[in-house]
Amino acid sequence: MGATRAAIAVSALGAAAAPAAAQIALTAETVQSINIVEMTGTGTTHSFLMGDNALNQLNGGPSFSSYDFRASTEFYDIYVSDIDGNFDADGSYLSIAADFIFDNHYDDRSGNNIDAVWVELHDGTVLYASVEGSYELGDDLISEEFALNGKYQNLFGAPDTLSTYGGHGVSRFTFGFDNPAVPAPATAGVIGIAAAAGLRRRRA
Repeated sequence: MGATRAAIAVSALGAAAAPAAAQIALTAETVQSINIVEMTGTGTTHSFLMGDNALNQLNGGPSFSSYDFRASTEFYDIYVSDIDGNFDADGSYLSIAADFIFDNHYDDRSGNNIDAVWVELHDGTVLYASVEGSYELGDDLISEEFALNGKYQNLFGAPDTLSTYGGHGVSRFTFGFDNPAVPAPATAGVIGIAAAAGLRRRRA
């Protein structure tokens, strides 16, 4: 993975990214649990209580010997972060990093396969991932539809069996959750899906 980053953040869904002011804070006072559907084979839901040690970033990132959860040969690390995927205990973003150790598995056979993510608040409210952040892709994403952004947009909304594809090696997807109590200000306009390559990214 390289360190090249685009200058602007736009939505892979075709609209400007939701402003940070409209996000919920990922704190134990606000959030009860974080739930992730991983789609290697059939979907499997992994749930973590807010404040769980698993929400700290693993030293050195995910690997065969260090992970928060795994799916076959994919090893995952989840943690609270800033928009760029840097660990931040007071952050408003969630990052999911994965190390997929098989090479020669291209495009839709690659790793970091996230179908959906949601938080449950203490009052029972369920909020699905909806705020764009950033992503960092691994190797072996060959065709344009995968190489563009690893199908980052697939992790937003309710489970639907459509997942992300981060590639071979280590990849990361970072995102947030809208705060329904804070109306988002009007955006300047809609940006077409072709502009998704402008989302904050790090890519070799």
